[in-house]
Amino acid sequence: MTIMGVPAYAADNNDVRAVGPAALKILCDDVLIRIDGPMKWTINRVEYKGTPLWIENSACGTVFGFPGIGWIGTGHLADRKDGAEDVLKLRMWLDDKELSWPAGKGFLSSELQLCLNGKPLPSSVELVKGKQFKQHKISRILNFDVNCIIQLRHNRLYEETTISTRREAPINLVYNFTHAWTSTATAFLSGKDGGEEIAGELKDSNDVANTNFINKDMDWVAVYDGPSGKGVVSRLLARPLLGGAVSFVRNCPKIYRKYALMSFVNETVPAGFTGTYKMVTGFFEASADKWQPMARKLAHDLNTVSAE
Repeated sequence: MTIMGVPAYAADNNDVRAVGPAALKILCDDVLIRIDGPMKWTINRVEYKGTPLWIENSACGTVFGFPGIGWIGTGHLADRKDGAEDVLKLRMWLDDKELSWPAGKGFLSSELQLCLNGKPLPSSVELVKGKQFKQHKISRILNFDVNCIIQLRHNRLYEETTISTRREAPINLVYNFTHAWTSTATAFLSGKDGGEEIAGELKDSNDVANTNFINKDMDWVAVYDGPSGKGVVSRLLARPLLGGAVSFVRNCPKIYRKYALMSFVNETVPAGFTGTYKMVTGFFEASADKWQPMARKLAHDLNTVSAE
């Protein structure tokens, strides 16, 4: 494979035009993902066998909580407009062939973050199909450099993110690999290899007791959608020694059931820190009485795989 640097942005009069598709859907085997340019080429939808399991407009990816500033991250700048993720390089491959678009194809920076100002996402969506897809994005979020690789192959979604900073950075917390699963999901199951499991129901109730779940260092987390009989298992494959890795499920009734890995909770990221996080998500289909054994088996199987 020839390695070529491709700039993500090009000048366009007094504005900035992002080079690349405004919206792209990628179908590999039974899994479809959507990646939106206005959300800085962050995954914005996941379907399994035609069923949407990961909702759109959910600001997923890696999100930092900065003291005195708020939330800024990949596809996410709700609390400070000038702190948006700065995408420095973007590359995509389908079946080992690099994808490219003409310089005039893209959108203006004034159109970024459509989901946060009430405007619809791009209606023009390109669909590509293949056996495997890879995206490599290099960006900067305030003092942090973020190197993110996603891969889709064999009905597995691989995510790898390396964050680094040259300067000391106090942090409220970092959300790694935030996944906004469908609001119709009915249950979750999490496990620690050779240790405890935590399971529970996900209900459409605003009761505080039905809002946050798990909050522990777990190896994998499964979410099951009863209405469709489909589910997902996300397994942590790698993490740095510093910062911890706490699995967290937040239930937002009628919006999403969000899973995230939390690190550096009320800590300071030291100067010179570089840390890599890796996660793989697999998909399954099972009846309500058999989904937990299916999820456990998939969690075990995912422990034997790794992204190239």
